[in-house]
Amino acid sequence: MRDMEKVLKFGCVLMMVSTLAVTSCSGSDDSVPDNPNTCTKETFYLDSDGDGFGDPNSTKSECTQPNGYVKDKTDPDDGNALIFPGCEAKYFVDNDEDGFGDANGATSCVLLDGYVDNDDDLDDGNASITTCTEPMYFLDSDNDGYGDPSVPSCTQLEGYVMDNSDCNDQEQNMNPGIMLIYGRDFDEDGFPGDVDTVEVNACDIESVPNGYYLIWENLDCDDQDSYFGGVQFLMGKDADGDGYADQTTVLYVSECDFQYYYNDLQYVEVDYNNPIFDCNDNDAEVYPGSGC
Repeated sequence: MRDMEKVLKFGCVLMMVSTLAVTSCSGSDDSVPDNPNTCTKETFYLDSDGDGFGDPNSTKSECTQPNGYVKDKTDPDDGNALIFPGCEAKYFVDNDEDGFGDANGATSCVLLDGYVDNDDDLDDGNASITTCTEPMYFLDSDNDGYGDPSVPSCTQLEGYVMDNSDCNDQEQNMNPGIMLIYGRDFDEDGFPGDVDTVEVNACDIESVPNGYYLIWENLDCDDQDSYFGGVQFLMGKDADGDGYADQTTVLYVSECDFQYYYNDLQYVEVDYNNPIFDCNDNDAEVYPGSGC
C-alpha cells in the first residue's frame, strides 16, 4: 500500500516538472517564428493638391502608403497645385480684371488666364478701385490712339495712352473710332455689292446681319451675277505706251478692275486668241513690226 502511494507521488512530481518545462519553452524558446503581421511603420504626408509634394504638418504613420499621401514633406502650400518647392509665386489672381492682382488671393508660379504679374490691387472685387492715385494709362500696341484696358499702368510709359476703349489692340483698323461698311451679297458669291449696305462700329461687328460682308477693295460691280466681277480680261503692262504689253506682266483682270488697270497702271488688253507682246517695253519705237 505504501509502495503504491510512493508511485503516485512520484508520478505527480513528473507531471509538474513536465508542465513547467512546456511553459518555459513556450515563453522563451527562440525557435518559435515571429508574428507575420508585424511591420516597420513609415511616416507619410498628406498631398491635398495632388502635386506630388506633401504637407509637413499633416501625417500618417502606416506600414503601406495611404491614398492621397506621399513620402515628400516639402510642399509650401498644399492647397494649391501651382505652388511647389522651388517655385516663386509671382502671378496673382485678378478677379475684377482691372490688371491689378490680389495680394491676398490665389497665386501661381505660371501665368494663367485671369492672373497678372502684380499684387497691387486695393480692392480686387471692384475694377474702379486700383492702386493709382493719378490718372491711369493703357498699352496701345497698334498705335491707333486707343489703349488696351487689360494692360494698365499708373505711369505713362512709352506706348501707353489714357484711353482704354480699344477692342482689338493688335489691329489698327479695329477701334471705337472706326466705322466699317458691310454690303449685302445678293448673288452669294462671297463678295458684297454696294446696293444695300450697313455701317457698323469696328468694336460692334457682332451686330452685322447675316449675308453682309465687309467692303474693302473686293466690291462686286455686278452683284446679280454670281461670277465675281463678271467678264475677265487678259491684260499686260505697257510701260512705254506703244500699245503692246510686256509678256511677263500678263494677268486676268475682272470687269470691276478693268478701268483701274487701264487708266492708272498703264495696262492694255491682250488678244487671248492671238496674243502679241512687246519685245522691248522700255522703248516706244521698238514693237512688233518695228524692231521686234
